[in-house]
Amino acid sequence: MGLKIRKNLNTIKLIFIVILISFLNLSHAIEFKPTHIINENNSRKITGEELYWIDKTGKLNANEVASFIPEFKKLSLFTEDEKSEIKKSSPNFIKWHLAIVKNNSNKDFNLRIKTRDSAPPDNDNHNPSIVHILNRDGITNSLDTRNNGKFNQLAASHWDSEYKENKSRYDTILISKNESTTLLRCVGQDNFSTESSLRLSEHQAELEIDRFLLYFQGVGFGALAAFLVLAFYTATLNKEKSNLLFFIWLLFGITRILMQDIDGDRLSEFFINNETNKFNTNSFQSDLISGVLFHLTHFSFVVLAYYLIDVDKNFPKWKKPFAIVLLISVILLIALFYALLKFTVSDLNSSSGIMDVILSSYFIITFGIIGVGLIAGTITLIFRRRPQAIYLLLCELLMILGGFITPILHTFFETSFNHNDNFLSVDLVFLIRVGLLVMQALLLNLSIIRRMKYLQAEVIEITNQNRQILAEQNEKLEIKVKERTHELHLESQKSERLMLNILPQSIATRLKAGDESISDSYKNATILFSDLVGFTKMSSGKTAEDLVFLLNDLFKRFDTRATSLGLEKIKTIGDAYMVAGGLPTNDDEHAVRVTKMALGMYEDLEAFNKEHGMELDMRIGINSGPVVAGVIGHSKFSYDLWGNTVNTASRMESTCLPGKVQVSPSTYEQIKGHFDVQENQLIECKGLGQIMTYFVK
Repeated sequence: MGLKIRKNLNTIKLIFIVILISFLNLSHAIEFKPTHIINENNSRKITGEELYWIDKTGKLNANEVASFIPEFKKLSLFTEDEKSEIKKSSPNFIKWHLAIVKNNSNKDFNLRIKTRDSAPPDNDNHNPSIVHILNRDGITNSLDTRNNGKFNQLAASHWDSEYKENKSRYDTILISKNESTTLLRCVGQDNFSTESSLRLSEHQAELEIDRFLLYFQGVGFGALAAFLVLAFYTATLNKEKSNLLFFIWLLFGITRILMQDIDGDRLSEFFINNETNKFNTNSFQSDLISGVLFHLTHFSFVVLAYYLIDVDKNFPKWKKPFAIVLLISVILLIALFYALLKFTVSDLNSSSGIMDVILSSYFIITFGIIGVGLIAGTITLIFRRRPQAIYLLLCELLMILGGFITPILHTFFETSFNHNDNFLSVDLVFLIRVGLLVMQALLLNLSIIRRMKYLQAEVIEITNQNRQILAEQNEKLEIKVKERTHELHLESQKSERLMLNILPQSIATRLKAGDESISDSYKNATILFSDLVGFTKMSSGKTAEDLVFLLNDLFKRFDTRATSLGLEKIKTIGDAYMVAGGLPTNDDEHAVRVTKMALGMYEDLEAFNKEHGMELDMRIGINSGPVVAGVIGHSKFSYDLWGNTVNTASRMESTCLPGKVQVSPSTYEQIKGHFDVQENQLIECKGLGQIMTYFVK
């Protein structure tokens, strides 16, 4: 009986095991409906519903997760209690995604896969970029969908110089018609409310669309390249600062777009076609360069706007505050660049508070204070009718619009085309950025041109005004010159008359001609000396004014007579009067004329005495012979005579009787046929001994 019961139990166990094995086989044989259907008309847009499973341990790999495929279900089937329980009990849970793609078209489908999740991988098993291909027995192979930044992705294949074979730039899956394939991947510790999708598309169609978009990029960059060449030419031709700043701004802007938006699968196919030279937009270095170029672009625009507004000229009161704020902005920018270059990503994350302060301060100063100030200045210039202001204001508004609209469009495209046309989220935003930069460059170029034309017109107007002022000044100056010339002419005449009163005309002419040393020798000249008798006694009873007046009146009479006879008055010494004949112009009749001068002087003295009621008398001595004449002195110079002839003439005067004209023998020989002359007496003369003197009657 016991044996029978034991056999029955064994039979029950066997049946249970068979049923269990059958159930397990059936569970493996369970098939889900395709989550993505490929049809004829939607080779690019592949839609469907997603299936998920939660690894509560957070440690399973793809092979281990494959045994739990029957437990995958739609995200909407997870109850709220179930979600809460998983979050509480398993904080390190990992979400896995299952996609079944079926090809219902009448041709084979070359499937390209791209993941949309941004969760960082914990390890190779939990990498959202790895897609595992499953069959009934397990995983066949795994595909890495991270193909951005490897090398030029526009072409279908790449020639590898090391292995000498064609290697695909994309990991693709060939799905035969009416066949299906199962894809498994780790999503990571993601939110339950977010569906993590795959971007599935036909490989050749993607390539054609990418190539089509290349032409639009080429047009945009062609326009930017034309502006850049024009800006470089203008900056080198015209050294005006705004042209140079425009070129720098445009160069930074184009380079920034190339570094930020060209990621190795667009325009770069013309430049990059290998794995060693590449743009890697996912790298920290590329992000760093892009950030630096972003700030340099906007900073150069601020400086350019400063010169286009002409703050120094139009807003002189803003110059100092603007310079201070700009200096603070430069210091913050240098601090930001130093932090980006000095520290690693982890360092920056750990000091994010300091970085936030620097960034916030920089943006507040640069885009807040300076930006608002520049816009206010631009609007003010519009009211002042400056032609460059309207273009600059439009450019500033475009820059503000681009700063707001680009992130919004990027988010919109990512949300709207999450499952299919994701290329728009990159390419259209990129084209918008290029278009905005082209329009900004056009507006800035127009602003610079209008400003330069305005400055040229202003310079022409100022030049005309200066010419008019200069003409008026020249006219006034010409009148003044004429007046001054006339005054100088009068002064020159006065000076010349004064000089002629001091010097003979020929001597004065020689002095004006620059002759600094004047000395002449004359073989024969006649010298006359006169001296008043009784003048000292008379002068004691006269005032200085009366005395000078009387002498001036008498000597003017003598001067008039000397001029009429062609004689040269040499000088007066006290009440003595000296005159000469035969110099500076040679004259054969000089002795006769000097003798006539002597006789006439007595006539003038007689008339003087009668007029003034005085009884002055006079002695006159005359001598002829060789003399030396010249001008002595640097200031208060005078024309004088030297020689024994002069001394003898003085001796003739000093030994003469009052009222007489006493002449020497040399003079006697020259006048004896013209005057009644009688011998007087022998006198002693220095250097001559005793000589006979003569009186002229």
